[in-house]
Formats: sequence, C-alpha cells, structure tokens
Amino acid sequence: MTGRTALSVAATVCLISAPLSGCSTSALGHSDPGLGPAGKPIVIAAVKGLTGSLSSFDGPPVITAQMAVDDINSRGGVDGHPLQLIKVDTQSDVSHDQQATLHAIKKGASFIIAPCDFDTGAPVAIVAQAAQLVAMSDCAGAPEFGKQGIGPYAFTMGLVAQSEGAALAQFAAGRNWHRAFILRDTTLEYHRQVTDGFIDRFAGDGNQIVSQATFEGQDNSISTQIGRIRDSGPIDFILLMSFPPGGASALRQLRAAGINVPVLASNSFDGDYWKSAVANVSDVYYTNYSSLSGDDPDSARTAVIERFKQITGGYPSNTNVVTGYSVIQAFKIAAERCTCRSGPGLVTAFESFKNEPLLVGPTTFTDTLHVDPVRPLLVMQIDGGRSRFVTEIAFSSPPHLPL
Repeated sequence: MTGRTALSVAATVCLISAPLSGCSTSALGHSDPGLGPAGKPIVIAAVKGLTGSLSSFDGPPVITAQMAVDDINSRGGVDGHPLQLIKVDTQSDVSHDQQATLHAIKKGASFIIAPCDFDTGAPVAIVAQAAQLVAMSDCAGAPEFGKQGIGPYAFTMGLVAQSEGAALAQFAAGRNWHRAFILRDTTLEYHRQVTDGFIDRFAGDGNQIVSQATFEGQDNSISTQIGRIRDSGPIDFILLMSFPPGGASALRQLRAAGINVPVLASNSFDGDYWKSAVANVSDVYYTNYSSLSGDDPDSARTAVIERFKQITGGYPSNTNVVTGYSVIQAFKIAAERCTCRSGPGLVTAFESFKNEPLLVGPTTFTDTLHVDPVRPLLVMQIDGGRSRFVTEIAFSSPPHLPL
C-alpha cells in the first residue's frame, strides 16, 4: 500500500528519515508546560517505522492522525493553537529509535506518537520520558506499555492482548462453544498474552481446553499439530494464535485436512491482504478495532476509513488506523484539560480520562493503568473470503493483567 497525505498551511507534515534532518518546522521548546504565545503551533511528532518491515503497521495510523489534526485545526485548534504534525522515520530499526526521538525533540515536539509495538515503541517512550514528554503508542497491545513497563509518561491506545483473549472467550461461551483446542504460534509474545487472557476468562462454567499445541510461523507444515487435533476428541472450535503469512498457511492446512470447526483469532487476521492464501476462507472470527466492510456500528469510524481511501487511493491494510485519529483526539482533550502541552500536568490530565468519547471507543486511563483493558471490542466473521461485523463485546469484568 502506498499512501500520501494532503498538506495544509495550518498543519504541515514533514518526513524526516532519521538520523538525517529534513524539513523545516517551527521550533518549540518542550520544557515549558504552558501553551506559549497565542497561535503558536503545537508540534506533535510521529516517531515510527514509516519505511521497512513495520511500515504496514506504523504508517497508516499516521495518515489518520493527520486527518484528526486537520479536523481539530479547522475548529480552532487546541486552546487557539494550531497543531502541527511532523514525522520521523525510524526505518523500522530499533537501533534508530533513540536518535529519531531526540531529533523529534530538537524539532520542538511536545507530544510523541510511538510505534505500534512494545518492543519497538518502548525505546522511543523512554527517550521522550527523559524529556518529560508523553509518548503514546497508537496500537501497542502490551499492558506493560505504561507506568509499570516504561514509566509515568508512557500510554497506549491499543487493544490489550489479554482483553482480546477475554473477548474471544466471552464470544465462544455466548455461542455455546465449550470445548477448545489452542494452536499457538510461538513467534510473538503478543500471542501468548492473548492466549493467557483467553484461558483466564474461558476457565470454568463447563468450558474445557481439550488440548494445546504450538508451532513457529515459519514452519512449512503443521501436520504434527493437525494429528494432535484429530486425536484430541470432539472440539467446538480452535483458538488460532498466529499472524499471516504463517497463520494463513496454518489455517489453509487445517481446512485442507478437513478440520472445519470455527477458528477464533486475534486482530492479527484483520484486513484482506492475506485471504488469497486460503481459498474461500470461512467460519473464522477475530477481534478488531473497527470494520473495513462498511458495517461498523459506529458510522464515524466508517467515515474516517472512507476518508483514508480518498486520500491514499485504497483501503488501509487493517483497522488500527482508528487509533491514530484517536491519539490526536486524546491529546486535545488532555492539553485543554490541563492548559499545558507536556510535563507532569499532561500526565495527570491523561490519567483523569473516564470513558472519553474517542473514535476508537470510550477510553479510560488511571494513575496506575495507562491502557484501557475494558474498552469494547468488535468481533468480525469471515465467510467466503469476506469479513463482516458480528457483534461488539462489552466485558463482564476486567481481564487479569500480569502487572
């Protein structure tokens, strides 16, 4: 996917390929928590993997962040100050994170948008924290992306991995699916955390984990694991914790082996880009931020996704784009609440969030939890290669978080 953003006078987007300096921006100091002279731009920096292996995850939310900047500026900005979004490219290389973040700070950034993963985003947040700047990841799913794992200046707008697992467990129970086989890819820690959230919520009430098996996403064959599934006895569904292309290959092999029970997955299976690998893929369910099919229960999310298409010429590869817009919305709320743009006051303002009406959904942060583990999630169903919205999961209770 290739994307382009419309530039405006009020909110110029600059791409800086770290460690090289690039565009000209208004330099703002980051030490003064006040908003400064009337009308002076507030600089927000997206320090992300805009090229390289992470670009499909890190890039699209920046486009919707720019949409939010334009929308806010058209309505008077933040306390009369326009927002200005700059981009600093880490080139998807963690070794560039520190220098890229320092470069953003030098360019006057008051607020940092961090990469969409704990491992790649934490180094950015640590550097920002040393400058008393809040760094918010748009879609990191680890609950550790916050006070416990990084420090008080780190927040994330992402789906909590354990929450995804708990939502899948509630969904399965609601369908009277009580016997699960867990097939987990060991490549990413994220999928272990989703699995933990599922097991914690699924246990009891007549539910049973019949058996489990693991594989590596790069494995060409899961024939041994398929044998385990066949030997496990009757099952109602498979919890498949993986991501394409390896996860798509595993799903194809399951269906080719005649294992046609429902498959539950995380939002790693969002989007259409992988579906050609599994002919006429059906009876697959996954958690998600939004829907790319035009049937999201929140028409505002659908509208932003349609605007994304107008700007870039195509739909996003996944729906984490709604988090990019939401990060900017959140900054406006917090900055106006504290009449500041950085420092401890902005942290306190974020920690006061209580069901704030963001595009991604009602969002709450606290002084101990800088991620929202109970924000409702969507469940999508794939049938005949097409995804559609099924239901929205509201949590019966918060998932257990190992913090």
